[in-house]
Amino acid sequence: MTEITLNTLSEIINGKLKGNKNILISEIIIDSRTPALSSKQLFFALKGQNRDGHKFIPDLYDRGVRGFVVSDKNIDFSDFEEAGFVFVDDTLEALHKSAAFIRSGFKNHLTAIVGSNGKTIVKEWLFQLLKDDYKIIRSPKSYNSQTGIPLSLSLLDNKYDFAFTEAGISRKGEMEKAERMIKPDTVIFVSLGEAHQENFLDKEEKAEEKLKIAKDAEQIIMSFDYTDLEKAFKKNPELSKKKIFRWSVKDKTADLYLQYAEKKQKHTKIRAVYQNKNIDFKLPFTDEASIKNSLSCLSFLLVGNLFSKKHISRFETLEPVEMRIEQKQGINNCLLINDTYNSDIISLKIALDTLNYQSAEKKKTLILSDIFQSGTSDEELYGQVAEYVKKAGITKFTGIGKSLQKHKKLFSEIKESYFFETTDEFLNSDLKYRFKNENILIKGSRTFEFERISDFLQLKKHRTVLEINTEALIHNFNYYKSLLKKGTKVTVMVKALSYGSGTYEIAKLLQYHNVDYLGVAFTDEGVKLRKSGIDTGIIVMNPDEYGFSDIIDYRLEPEIYGFGILDAFARKAEKSSRNPVPVHLKIDTGMKRLGFCDYEIDELILSLKQYPQIYVKTVFSHLAASDEPDKDNFTRKQIAKFTDIADKIISSLPYHVDRHILNSSGIERFPEAAFEMVRLGIGLYGFGSHSEGKLMNVSSLKTHILQIKKVKKGETVGYGRAYKAEKDMRIAVLPAGYADGFSRALSNGVGEVLISGQKCPIVGNVCMDMCMADITNVTAEEGDEVIIFGDDYPASKIAEKLNTIPYEIITGIPERVKRVYIG
Repeated sequence: MTEITLNTLSEIINGKLKGNKNILISEIIIDSRTPALSSKQLFFALKGQNRDGHKFIPDLYDRGVRGFVVSDKNIDFSDFEEAGFVFVDDTLEALHKSAAFIRSGFKNHLTAIVGSNGKTIVKEWLFQLLKDDYKIIRSPKSYNSQTGIPLSLSLLDNKYDFAFTEAGISRKGEMEKAERMIKPDTVIFVSLGEAHQENFLDKEEKAEEKLKIAKDAEQIIMSFDYTDLEKAFKKNPELSKKKIFRWSVKDKTADLYLQYAEKKQKHTKIRAVYQNKNIDFKLPFTDEASIKNSLSCLSFLLVGNLFSKKHISRFETLEPVEMRIEQKQGINNCLLINDTYNSDIISLKIALDTLNYQSAEKKKTLILSDIFQSGTSDEELYGQVAEYVKKAGITKFTGIGKSLQKHKKLFSEIKESYFFETTDEFLNSDLKYRFKNENILIKGSRTFEFERISDFLQLKKHRTVLEINTEALIHNFNYYKSLLKKGTKVTVMVKALSYGSGTYEIAKLLQYHNVDYLGVAFTDEGVKLRKSGIDTGIIVMNPDEYGFSDIIDYRLEPEIYGFGILDAFARKAEKSSRNPVPVHLKIDTGMKRLGFCDYEIDELILSLKQYPQIYVKTVFSHLAASDEPDKDNFTRKQIAKFTDIADKIISSLPYHVDRHILNSSGIERFPEAAFEMVRLGIGLYGFGSHSEGKLMNVSSLKTHILQIKKVKKGETVGYGRAYKAEKDMRIAVLPAGYADGFSRALSNGVGEVLISGQKCPIVGNVCMDMCMADITNVTAEEGDEVIIFGDDYPASKIAEKLNTIPYEIITGIPERVKRVYIG
């Protein structure tokens, strides 16, 4: 954004300014955890369901921020002598007004991209298609929410020829607010699907809401292949007055018609017809979504008279859009943050934020390539890069590329800095061996092939991996929160390696998203989290007497389920702690597992009065069958019994105590019993008994084809000659067996895997480290990816075959299987 004074901005958003009026503002922030701060950043103190930005003002001021937009009238600004405060009624509305003002100053072409799926891909592909000819600014990653859109618009600058921003909604009323900010010249409507359907009556209503973005647009690009979109469009007579460009895979009368898409193994040959002329190009993807996304891109080029023959070859070289950052274990106790897919100044800043959220115990390291298509001079660009790097606290910097090498003096203040002209030069140096106990961000343009650096630094384990989609996990977290009343606390269970997903990594993510409590099974799990820098409250569900010292020393909070452990812990607390120690009382309301029974409550109340060295944080119980409708009467009896017992205990105590009984399925089916807190477990990982279409898969177990063999009719496969070929066939040998969590019970046709999108049955007995799959009717090569379970073949399918539950499948993946975090 163009630099303005705080006084000017105060007038723009109709605020009342107190304090320093002359602060210069050049950047907007809303996240107090932003690592690189300066006096030119303006912080909007947003109030959310579980977080109030106002409480972070003292910390931000201490770290250099001087401009604040606030709604809390009780702030004593005299405590912040150099700061300026703009008081408004609603800080989110003020953020929107700021964004609208910045947008009004952008004089070149701005396109809004809307739709259920594909927004980010279309945006990034348009960048790839146009970047060699024009200066492009686009919204970072998928910043398309009510807070993401203003941050995207704040990046606008008239040095750019085209701007592309995404606009997403989750409920009615949001697109009107987005439209007032974005005011797009062109709208691209990429698709209409099921995403966020829970807040709309039907897809037609959702399409009506999305089309509000085009209120003042000159041009709309869309497809009436989505019939609900066509209905919504025709309901609004104002839209028919605009310039409409339609693409279609069905309707030959559309402006752009897909005549055919011939799918090969690695690409698709496409012929599209425009104004009775054929446009032939290859697309390096074969899925239907990519084909349709390419038509949205081609439509934009045609509408703007931008299309030429050079774009034919550019379509052929379109790169997959990696919208997520991978985290992997590295050599010598390093953590790799792998963002080797793109490199620009905006994504660099986001990646540096990700680096700063990791454990503070390790050194911060950045490996960076030259940045292309920045729209600024090298001097300005690398000066900005150096400033970001210094503010992020990078202690070890490696620059690769001629431009970085040329400007290496800018990085002289960094403790360790190294420069190489090429990736090969770096890989041939001994520096690659000198990484130890570091958090390493690897950030590079594709042409530098930084995946080779990532491959070298990655801890070598076998290529069967469990991929964890952290964006899906947070989507599920927010889905369950949406079912709760404002202010309801959430405990998330991270026991059993966070249901197989990796305890620390998930705990760190949940802490970032302000979860109230984490639940672990055993004391040593909690200790490990504390040693890794987790400060969120931790409940130990299965404490034992041998771990009491660690519980007190590491500020863990034990579940107390019986008189023996109550007495033992109280005595330990009296000896080891000057202050009362928090505990959580477990009540057995019918599960017949751990917990105090109803006939023990009077004695429990008397005991609590004798133990002033402990205090009760929560009283809770566990539902036995909340996911089974035929047992709802029993569930309601449990809730009623818990209510009576909890009220009796709480009324006997002189302080506030929270209550919780709902688990994942309970949150969905009995929200009226949420009390002050709920416990979220398996639902976080994408498994819900009553949430079809609302949860996202989190975990994907993947391997690859190690070898392909021909098997003749009559030959046998595997141990015990248990499988006999009934015809000539081809089999794939896969490096995944029962020691990787792929059960031996899936042998001989019971189990199956996905290869090239097709189900391939397991043949022969599953071995300890390998298994074999029938690929007779599948086009596949050695090295191809294999899905054991994932988005298109969830773990619940395997659970059904084994007559068990998804819990057992996902928690059964051993630690020898590498976890890769994507998000």
